[in-house]
Amino acid sequence: MSKYQEDDAAEKHKRQNLPPPGWKRNPLLLALRGIDEAVSQRLFLAADDKSPLAEYRPLLCTLERSAHFAVWFGGLVFLLWFFSMDVTIRTFLFNVFLALTIDVILVAVLKAVARRRRPGVSREEYESDPSSSNLSFPSGSFVSRSVLVTLIVVEHSHLFPLFKLPFVVWCLAVTVTKLLMGRQFLGDSLAGFMLGYFEYHLIACPLWLSQDVVSYLFSSLDVLGDGVVY
Repeated sequence: MSKYQEDDAAEKHKRQNLPPPGWKRNPLLLALRGIDEAVSQRLFLAADDKSPLAEYRPLLCTLERSAHFAVWFGGLVFLLWFFSMDVTIRTFLFNVFLALTIDVILVAVLKAVARRRRPGVSREEYESDPSSSNLSFPSGSFVSRSVLVTLIVVEHSHLFPLFKLPFVVWCLAVTVTKLLMGRQFLGDSLAGFMLGYFEYHLIACPLWLSQDVVSYLFSSLDVLGDGVVY
């Protein structure tokens, strides 16, 4: 095939909104993608200022930011320093930090493989912001993180059960928020939800570090810090 024919074929696929040749062109995947996009379009109720739920966009934006990378990692670093002398809290926070780090790595790998672009209603907004990813599958930056954090709090924290409920509500609210604002498709949200669930049960829970291990790591860091000559 000549270069002209290849360019013409690529342009045709682009017009038809088809992925490049390969496993993504599987008929079953294309059918599922079509259903996902059709259903999702009906759920974008706060995608812009003219949407039915446009008046709630400020609240939804606040909920969205509550699961942001900077909020959680910055907050965890501060809390690890603040509670550095409390072994129990320090152990819990350090395990959360490790779990979220694993989540970031897995999401980056999956997004690089899937390379599914965001819905058209929000694509331009992400393309104009170099600090944001224009890839939406899976919804890891927010949904998988909120699910993972909620499961850790529910299963590993010593909070009274009533105080764990807000985390469950927050997790569900973040998932719905991303969908209502047209940030991702329904399939992206479901994939992010399942990813957070499996990350907890297959990685975070089995690899949960004990107080002794975390104390040893912090002691090692203290020794390294004392050995630095300024």
